[in-house]
Amino acid sequence: MKIVYISLNYYPEPHSIHRELAETLSSYGHEVTVVTAYPNYPLGRIYKGWRQKLLGQWEFINGVAVLRCPIWPDHTKSVLRRGIHYLSVTLSATLLVFFRVPTPDVFLVHHPPPSLAALAWLFNKRGNCPYVFRMADLWPEFIAGAGVSKSKILFKVVEFSMQFIYRTTSHIIVPSPGFKRRLINKGVPANKISFVSNYADDSIYYPQDKDKELQQKFGIKETDIIIMHAGNIGQPQRIDVLVDSMKLVKHRPEIKLFIIGDGQCKKNLQMICLQERIESIVFLDQMLPEEVNRYYSFAAALFIQLADQLIWTDTIPSKIYAYMLAGRPIIAAIKGDGADVVSASQGGYICEPCNARAIANCILSIANMSIEERALMGKSNHDYVIKNFSKNILIKNIENILGEAIAI
Repeated sequence: MKIVYISLNYYPEPHSIHRELAETLSSYGHEVTVVTAYPNYPLGRIYKGWRQKLLGQWEFINGVAVLRCPIWPDHTKSVLRRGIHYLSVTLSATLLVFFRVPTPDVFLVHHPPPSLAALAWLFNKRGNCPYVFRMADLWPEFIAGAGVSKSKILFKVVEFSMQFIYRTTSHIIVPSPGFKRRLINKGVPANKISFVSNYADDSIYYPQDKDKELQQKFGIKETDIIIMHAGNIGQPQRIDVLVDSMKLVKHRPEIKLFIIGDGQCKKNLQMICLQERIESIVFLDQMLPEEVNRYYSFAAALFIQLADQLIWTDTIPSKIYAYMLAGRPIIAAIKGDGADVVSASQGGYICEPCNARAIANCILSIANMSIEERALMGKSNHDYVIKNFSKNILIKNIENILGEAIAI
């Protein structure tokens, strides 16, 4: 198959799931072209060493052709600026695909933003080329949950757009059972929706011995208990509550927190830690997944949280699978489908989100465990994700969905 994969983000941005999908489909013998923006996530500015070109630029990464399209970089809370951000890449991608990309057999569109589906729809009308819609977030519900806007007018416009996509796409791929239930309630036929969970690459995330070089660099002792969060530091993650929980365990000086990544809330959190002289928390910049796995090696537990809002109960963050592959215990301050995955693995503690005391109790439970007990918990996670969420099995499911879309 000739596949054009349209995604707002791609390597070297911290969304390895896109690269894994494209490169794996390519390894199956398909001709894969990725249409994406210049790297700018999560800080909303073009990465150092990159310079945007009006006519875009081609790259070839591990057998995959990647077309970079100009974008107005932004990651603020301004609805207007964020809208321009999404529309700018949709516009540039539409023009560049029209002139620089041969018509494929099928488009695979990663959402958000929904505007990218308009590109695939236009080419569908022009050349009878179907498109499959792969959802990471549920809009307009996500807009409210992430604190982007409370405008009812905006919600109605977005809902109208989403309903158009649901009608015109050949098939919809959702990352959780909760998403499928919600779409069915919106009137989407059940046979048009497939649940294919997210996944992580076991060649990037895997159990490894403690990285002595990094331990020495940060002065970490063998008796230290390192709790780690890696990923976006935004409103949905509520890392401020995790910081509060660290204050509640300050009587245990061996407990330390590493926060890896970037996002809208990072600077404010750093300022709080500086003003309150919280020395048990270390902030590190965003890094490539391969590098993050080195840090996971000396973590006693890996932390994940989503705000206590209904929309997040239907979300299973792909980060959970990466954490599990690393073979470390998980502290999950989440509800719903994501909590169900952690519960089934028997490899972590689940607590109420945005509850500093509950999180602190989980941290203390991890700290009070023996090294052997934590190792068994981590092994349970690793074995569970390998058995139930194999990357190749899940991508084979996507491959079959794309093939069926062409055959319709």
